[in-house]
Amino acid sequence: PPQPPAGTDFRRLVEAGQDVPSLEPYAVRGKVTVFDFYADWCGPCRRVDEHLFELLERRHDIAYRKLNIVSWETPLAKHYLAGVPSLPFVVVYGKDGKPAGSISGLELDRLDRAISSGSGR
Repeated sequence: PPQPPAGTDFRRLVEAGQDVPSLEPYAVRGKVTVFDFYADWCGPCRRVDEHLFELLERRHDIAYRKLNIVSWETPLAKHYLAGVPSLPFVVVYGKDGKPAGSISGLELDRLDRAISSGSGR
């Protein structure tokens, strides 16, 4: 799988599908925070990584947080993905720490628009 560029604001929040009660505490004030709900078996999820790793190299105002759902049956998936038709599922928080959008499926143009919206651009 693609690896994050050195020195970028990247963290794996969840490795094994455990629940996170709220995303807000992990949103980085002053940065656009991208929460990526993914699974290792999800091919399109790797494309999101590639896209965001390129952005992280150019922009220092983005924090990237990954949450591995493992399967649709884990507590994390049941909490956040009820009604979500497909992975990847990405939630973007703006620099103000508030939700700026969510995208289901591989829609990189919508992801870019949500990041721009969250950064005030």
